[in-house]
Amino acid sequence: MCKRKKNTMNEIRIKEHYNSPYLFLPDSIRWIIKQRNEIDITDLDKLEGLNCSIILSLTSIIESFNKELMNNWIIGYFKIYQQTYDIDFLLERLTDELKIEIELSEWNKQKKLFQKITNDELSNIIPNDLMKSMDALFSFRNILTHGNKLSLIETKFNGKTDLRLEPVKFNTLFNFLREKKLIENLTNTKENIFNDMFSNKTITFFIEIVNEYLEKAKISFGLNEELNKELYNLKI
Repeated sequence: MCKRKKNTMNEIRIKEHYNSPYLFLPDSIRWIIKQRNEIDITDLDKLEGLNCSIILSLTSIIESFNKELMNNWIIGYFKIYQQTYDIDFLLERLTDELKIEIELSEWNKQKKLFQKITNDELSNIIPNDLMKSMDALFSFRNILTHGNKLSLIETKFNGKTDLRLEPVKFNTLFNFLREKKLIENLTNTKENIFNDMFSNKTITFFIEIVNEYLEKAKISFGLNEELNKELYNLKI
């Protein structure tokens, strides 16, 4: 007589291995810059294309960095809370929901999430001029990701000439670039606004802005090398 084998419940084990864009994009940007520097400065289409790629990579780094930074902050706070109080199911569930919200966030949503998590606005932590520069960077990104057509409108009235960018939502970005003296050759710009807006000079400016933002955010949120070495050492 055969003995029936006992039913055994298989144990399910899940291992998570994840990577974020901030881990590989800095090297990618440095490689693109190296290729760009070997191109003839008169080959504007190639220069413009490579610089557009750098803008997209910079914004991806920032959004990826912000997500990791917020998640690290939650983990650190959670550990402190566990030592003081009993963690109930509700708190764990709310934390999981918040992490999902973080993972699905983009720049404007992330600014609101920082306030939701830390009870302080990001604009109170990051200097105003730096925040304006970061907003300009993401406005740049939106031009590319949404495929916007750009038009430079010249108006003459009472002997004065005024320039504005259309669609009007990008005129703030245009004025910002002029204020920072990143757009100067406006006669050339009338022929191709993208050539001047996505110049090497502009890209260098935004790389410096991103590095400044990364350092300010790391310090403000108390990030240390022990908690997350790769995030702590992130720099373009």
